[in-house]
Amino acid sequence: MRNTLLEKLSKLGPAYSEQKGHGATLNTYNNGVEALHQYYANYIPSVAYSALIPFAILVVIFPTDYKAGLIFLLTAPLIPFL
Repeated sequence: MRNTLLEKLSKLGPAYSEQKGHGATLNTYNNGVEALHQYYANYIPSVAYSALIPFAILVVIFPTDYKAGLIFLLTAPLIPFL
């Protein structure tokens, strides 16, 4: 990601850095990329797990007790609203 940002800054030239400020450009280059890394490394996998876990529970519960599986299947879509 840093390489892509550095290539883009090179294409924009020094006028862009002078216009936006050297400090702001360096801050974006360092801290902005680090923040994106945290987003991709932590948040997105957590969202994926939270979407997959109800399906995994349903796969385990449904063969064991179909009535409980049906209740879970009907009430699980309400979880985000509650």
